[in-house]
Amino acid sequence: GQLVFGRALLDKLKVDVDFLQVGDYKGAEEPFTRNSSSPEARASLQNALGAIRESWLKAVAEGRGKTADALALEDGPHTPKQAMALGLIDAVGFPSEARAKALERAGVNGSRERFGGFDDDRGGLANVLRALGGGAGGPDVPHVAIVHATGAIAMASGGGLLGGSDGIAARDLGPLLAELSEDDAVKAVVLRLDSPGGSALASDLLWKELMELRERKPLIISVGGMAASGGYYMACAGTKIVVEQNAIIGSIGVVGGKLSFARSLAEVGISVENVPAVEGGTTRSLYGSPLTAWDEPTRKKVRASIAEVYDLFLERITTGRDLDKADVEPYAAGRLMGGQQAVDAKLADEVGGLQRAIDLAVELSGEGADIPVELHGGEGGLADLFGAKAETPSRTELRLELEREVQRRVTQLSMGPWIALRPELETYLASTLPLLGRERVLAALPYALTIR
Repeated sequence: GQLVFGRALLDKLKVDVDFLQVGDYKGAEEPFTRNSSSPEARASLQNALGAIRESWLKAVAEGRGKTADALALEDGPHTPKQAMALGLIDAVGFPSEARAKALERAGVNGSRERFGGFDDDRGGLANVLRALGGGAGGPDVPHVAIVHATGAIAMASGGGLLGGSDGIAARDLGPLLAELSEDDAVKAVVLRLDSPGGSALASDLLWKELMELRERKPLIISVGGMAASGGYYMACAGTKIVVEQNAIIGSIGVVGGKLSFARSLAEVGISVENVPAVEGGTTRSLYGSPLTAWDEPTRKKVRASIAEVYDLFLERITTGRDLDKADVEPYAAGRLMGGQQAVDAKLADEVGGLQRAIDLAVELSGEGADIPVELHGGEGGLADLFGAKAETPSRTELRLELEREVQRRVTQLSMGPWIALRPELETYLASTLPLLGRERVLAALPYALTIR
């Protein structure tokens, strides 16, 4: 538990505080009237924490069949491999593998999702809207699918910091990739990627979805502005990687940490008090708190977690690109490179734009040069009812749309340094947002990069 006290601040601001309470252990007025807890309030909180701790230790020990000490429950955070060695978990893998194991143990071939006791209806209105959305001459017509993935990588989407896009969300893009993988009408996929990275967890989950898609049909990664860190984490899963000549590639590395504001708050008269569940006990559970700096044992734990994620990143690249670790390491450790350099390093296959990626996907689809190309994800559906075209855009139209996007960026550059900087700054800030949540490890470009 952590208690925050502001009496010193109120004194500096010449604020009079009048609070009354009934009950010695109430303590409700103490954040305003004291700079630390009273013995009674601290004992009351510690008593509650101690009871919760005992219940937690007992329940986990019973569930896992080991003592709490053997499980090292209060010595985390543990890496996945460490957790498995300790007996906290049974296996390390992806959600799809867990679902497959559940089906195997249940002795069934399929599952249905239920929410609130009702079936999750996958048909009905959703099918109507899908039909209204148009497409490549119908849902069963063979086509090449194009998917845009732009911005910072996160587990879930959220509003843009400065009015921009939501970026790449694993919970949105993942299901779309799985749908494309299962859709027999989709003969090849082009993923137009432009990302500085972000959440290491989301990057790994999307890598898995992309690898599963690649096993079923050609997957061409078309890198626009950049595929850095988590962006390259995703890119390396492609059957082929086509990069723009001036794209930024690499930044293969991870970083972890947090900001602690305890000393800053102390400067303005706000104090923070940590209360362990038992006197003299560990406060390791506060490792994610913005009000507590890390001690050296905690730094060691987090460092081990970051190192394991970095090794996993290299492993994903070697698997995706069919390279040895020794081939990747000279270009890893956070190094950046241009498009041609990435090709020379075998981290990409060729230099080219979106049109080249589409041509390559058409070629690898095996359906002939006349196979239509269809955009998936993003807008569409109901938007088509309000004036948008329902037919599939031609490759010429896709090229023109890309040129219009370039012209829009050029216009931004002419409108002053702030507007020119804003998209890059917003994307950079968005890539660090997972650190404000529960995540402590990022695969992200470590700065906002603007090229003029």
